[in-house]
Amino acid sequence: RRVGMPVEQRANVRRLVESLRRRQLAAQSDLEDALACLRSEVAVKDLLAEKVSELERQLARAGAEAAAHLMQVQEAESSRYRELQWETQEMRQQANSSDALLQQERDRTAEAQALAENLRAELTQQRAELTQLRADRAASEAAAAASDRRL
Repeated sequence: RRVGMPVEQRANVRRLVESLRRRQLAAQSDLEDALACLRSEVAVKDLLAEKVSELERQLARAGAEAAAHLMQVQEAESSRYRELQWETQEMRQQANSSDALLQQERDRTAEAQALAENLRAELTQQRAELTQLRADRAASEAAAAASDRRL
């Protein structure tokens, strides 16, 4: 059914309807743009969430590898420390053994020097006795020769 309207109002109504259609088209276009933007943002959000998840996995992997590497380094350092302790202990034992040998050698040297001093003293005494015996013999030979001359 048609409603009767005066002609002047029909033009106003047509302009109004045309304006409403343009607004509807603009609103539809804006809505489509907003939906496209929303889809794009959702895609970016999903991509970023995937990247974050991947980075978290990489971080967890790197942390596990770092922990394993740290454990290996600690074990190697611990092993090296034990080796150094053993080497130090061996060197101490060798030093103690060398000190003992050196002390024995010093003791032997001191004994040899004391023995040499005793032998020198004994030799000096024997020489003095020999000199005395020679002097006594020379004196007795001189006395015997003097006594033979008297006779």
